[in-house]
Amino acid sequence: MNREIVSKSVLKTLEAVFHVHPGSDDENIKDSAKLIAYIISKSPEYKQALSGVAAFQEKDIETSTRFLTLGAKVVSEFAQLVENYSNENRWHSFVFEVMARHEKYHLTSGHFDEFARHFRDFVFANTVVEEEARVAWEQLYGDFCEQTRMQLALLGLKDRVKELP
Repeated sequence: MNREIVSKSVLKTLEAVFHVHPGSDDENIKDSAKLIAYIISKSPEYKQALSGVAAFQEKDIETSTRFLTLGAKVVSEFAQLVENYSNENRWHSFVFEVMARHEKYHLTSGHFDEFARHFRDFVFANTVVEEEARVAWEQLYGDFCEQTRMQLALLGLKDRVKELP
């Protein structure tokens, strides 16, 4: 599928769930703390990687204003990732920057794969996703997983590159 169509299809689903669109204020993003709680419920090890989450119980995360801010930042950055997907060079640079910024957390490509899968599953569970959008999400997910492995290797972190099962 054309990268621009993928980007538009996925952004449409993000708008439906989070009310996010390119250039939107983080304060207008909804359900972002629920996303963080969902990801942690699926992969508890993310409590260590997400700033300040370790001290909270899952039920408290959804209602905490602190995690509204963190969740909004995550959703906003993911929306930027999707928006950049239509321009392959810009997208590669964006993914590289994300990998470099998260290097200090000792995350593997498997962590990024899981995160993207949980993010996608949360969207699918919270809105009607038409077949074209599902195909777009699968393409974006596959490309993101491949790109994280490539970028970690470029950062000299080949020991953090995990193959998909």
